[in-house]
Amino acid sequence: MVTYRALSTRWTARLLAGAALVAAVCSPAVAQPWPSKAVTFKSAMAAGSTTDATAREIGKMLSDRMGQPVVVDPLPGSGGLVAAQKVINSPADGYTLLFVSNGLISNQAMRARPQTDLSKDLIAISPLIEGYFGLYVNAELPVR
Repeated sequence: MVTYRALSTRWTARLLAGAALVAAVCSPAVAQPWPSKAVTFKSAMAAGSTTDATAREIGKMLSDRMGQPVVVDPLPGSGGLVAAQKVINSPADGYTLLFVSNGLISNQAMRARPQTDLSKDLIAISPLIEGYFGLYVNAELPVR
């Protein structure tokens, strides 16, 4: 004859075994180190441009520091929107970044109806360099 105590002990043992199994399967996720694979810079300017060269140099420095490759993928077009759209549509995992000059921002400000709201679709991580613009003419032109 099975007593209440024996049934209770068996039930408790099964409950504990089940709880242990669930705990083992549902253990908290361990954060993966970043980066664990190549990082891609989507550059908004053509290969060989100043922006592209700067992206490659910064990518090299980051690669040396992080121990993972940084790939520069030049995607010129539409004032930077082609590269921006690629980043917006990429997985939000931190492995695809937009490397862009201020041209993309000023381009958006000049459009009557921008295709995308960059302030909602992207977030700035860090300013990288400061540049200056100049207006030049031939030195033989008689102006000062």
